[in-house]
Amino acid sequence: MRRTYVIIRDDDVCYFTDPEMLKLVHGPLLAFKLPANLAVIPAVSSTVSNELCKTSKKVRYVEKLPCVFPISKNRKLIEFLVQNKFEIMQHGLTHEFFKRGLKIIPEFGINDSVELSKRARLGISLLERAFGRRPRFFVPPVDALSVVATRLLPKLYDGALLASTSHFLRRNLYQGEHERTVLKLAVKLFSSNPLTPKLLEYIPRQISLSLVSITTRARVISGKGYIWSNGFLVLAHEGLWLSQTLRREYLFDIIQRVVDEGRDVLVIALHHQEIAKNTELLTTYHKLLESLMTSERVQVSSVSDVYMELAKIR
Repeated sequence: MRRTYVIIRDDDVCYFTDPEMLKLVHGPLLAFKLPANLAVIPAVSSTVSNELCKTSKKVRYVEKLPCVFPISKNRKLIEFLVQNKFEIMQHGLTHEFFKRGLKIIPEFGINDSVELSKRARLGISLLERAFGRRPRFFVPPVDALSVVATRLLPKLYDGALLASTSHFLRRNLYQGEHERTVLKLAVKLFSSNPLTPKLLEYIPRQISLSLVSITTRARVISGKGYIWSNGFLVLAHEGLWLSQTLRREYLFDIIQRVVDEGRDVLVIALHHQEIAKNTELLTTYHKLLESLMTSERVQVSSVSDVYMELAKIR
């Protein structure tokens, strides 16, 4: 029987994350030794929350960055993550935002190639030092990537997880046009022509596929929910973000629809902090996990396992 790989993506794990909170949220997965995929901030910045420096006596500086807190300093958290079946993905370096004139730009939304390379490589080093292995996959803070950043990722990682609707107003809106979304992401990542993504909105689907083939080196698997190019995997989701604003019936209906469509991969994103503090949301998440774990048509997986399976058929 054909199965859909389901990837649970949990963002913003950092120095301040309480292992007990992760245990509470992901308990059903841990009990059955199934993986959750954690987007880990290597050295969270005090600029993310002005309360951070006030709540900790341990303050470290990484080169010339502002007050930051390397995750390696929380030994209790590191030991918990290593002992359990978590996939560690890199979530930026500090998760800070930059001011450019009147604009506030997410960490990897800038176009400074030197700064981006420095941040990516330093984050790799910090996570490798903390967990004893190099992170293979990258999750950009607030799902924002500049064109320069998209060119950098394939040089350093095996893949990236992105969202077409991000964290904001449309984050819980399932578009139902996943194929076109993936095509646009492919062009953004691999095309040298900046006009191509716009063209995709106005031309028929089959011509879109041909255009991607011509203007990129990406082999886009039509309707399967991912991009594969020269060993680099991109997994995209369209705002299927588990939060208190998303009705449970709607969430379950969308997941069923995706499985019925024969999608190879489905990414469900969440923030453990939001779920842990909301009893109703926690119950919904655990019922969702129960449904996924007992389904013969679904396999809860790590990004590494999905990458390995897809690599066999590429």
